[in-house]
Amino acid sequence: MRLLMAIAAVLWFCCEVAGQTTQPAADAAVPDQWQQAVQHVADVAGDDTGLRNEMTDGCALRKFGEDVDQDEQTLIDFVAGQSALGVHAYFYPAKMMARDIAADVTASMLVGPRLKHDIALDDPAVANAAAAVATQWTQMTLHADVSTPIGVIVLWNTHADLDEDRRLNFILVKGQRQSDGSFRIASIYWGDPLQ
Repeated sequence: MRLLMAIAAVLWFCCEVAGQTTQPAADAAVPDQWQQAVQHVADVAGDDTGLRNEMTDGCALRKFGEDVDQDEQTLIDFVAGQSALGVHAYFYPAKMMARDIAADVTASMLVGPRLKHDIALDDPAVANAAAAVATQWTQMTLHADVSTPIGVIVLWNTHADLDEDRRLNFILVKGQRQSDGSFRIASIYWGDPLQ
C-alpha cells in the first residue's frame, strides 16, 4: 500500500500540474501479436541485437524521469539482476494494469509477505484509485492516446541484500502497428518510478 500511495501522490501531483481532465475509455481487446511483441521484449531485454530487432527507427530509450535517450546497453545493465514477475500488453488506457501488477506480486515466490500485503487491491476503492494511478502514469510516461498499444514488464530487483530494500521495477513500452499487422516498439521506459 505504501508503494501504491507513493506512486499515487507523485502522479496526482503531476496530473494537477498538467491539468489532465480526460476520462479513459474502456479497455480494448489486445491482439496476440501485441502480447507476443511485449513478451519478446521481456525475453530479449538483456540482448543488444534481439532488443534492436524489436524497435522502430528512432525508438525512445529512457529511464523514468529522464529526458535524454539512453543506449541499449544501459537497459541491458538495468535488466541484469532483475527477475520478471509479469508481462502484460494493453491498448491504452489499460484499466487492468494495477490489478495485473498486484496479481504478479501476490503470485511471486520472490516477494515477501509485507509487500504482498501492501500492494493488495482487495478494497474496491483502493483498486479504483490504483487503476486511475496506473492510467495516468502510463499516459504521462508514454504519451499514450486512446488505443495506443502499451505494455508493462513487472520486475523484481534481486540486487538488494535485505528484503525490505528490494523494490519493484518496471519496463513500460509503447508499440507501433506495422502495415503487415505486426507491432514494433516505439518507446521503452524503465526503472523504479519512485526514484
